[in-house]
Amino acid sequence: MIDGGSTHNFLHNRVVLSLGLKTTETTPLRVTVGNGEEIHCNQLCTAVQVHIQQHSFTIDFHVLPLCGVDVVFGVQWLKTLGPVLTDYGALTMKFITGGKLIELHGDREKGIEPMSPSQLHRFVHTNPTTTFFHIRVETATTHNSSPNHPLPAINTLISKYTSLFQPPATLPPSRSTDHTINLLPNSTPVNVRPYRYPYF
Repeated sequence: MIDGGSTHNFLHNRVVLSLGLKTTETTPLRVTVGNGEEIHCNQLCTAVQVHIQQHSFTIDFHVLPLCGVDVVFGVQWLKTLGPVLTDYGALTMKFITGGKLIELHGDREKGIEPMSPSQLHRFVHTNPTTTFFHIRVETATTHNSSPNHPLPAINTLISKYTSLFQPPATLPPSRSTDHTINLLPNSTPVNVRPYRYPYF
């Protein structure tokens, strides 16, 4: 993620471990994340070779347990590019580095896509910042109303009062005291916050 609101470049510690990158101790950096919480990081990965859309960059990263992304390219990297032309409508970034015009294209949101077995294997072993859903269609089965409890005494009670365990299909029957809210004629519906009522 390219983030102009981030002062530094950050790399998830999981990526550091999976790629076997070397880290060095640095002056502790206090990072305020999106929810306002402060996280301290004191590790730095220097001169990391990053390839973005056939372009290579050498970038320093602070190691941080990120949430939502694996890599953050902040102002620390952006200011090394010089003037940057950003088109948020087309999701493009243009800048000149080494006398060469470079244009990066952002990824537009895609719909849900099926996951291959190899992707699932990598997902389980690398614990990436992503989400997957397992959807299964099950055939309708009849509800088994017979008691199935390991204690026979409980089974007896369930069988005896089976009508109490059925989902309600109607309003409860009228009791000796039915609660009512008496309204004046043509009054508007009551719209106040809930509060405790005295027992009487």
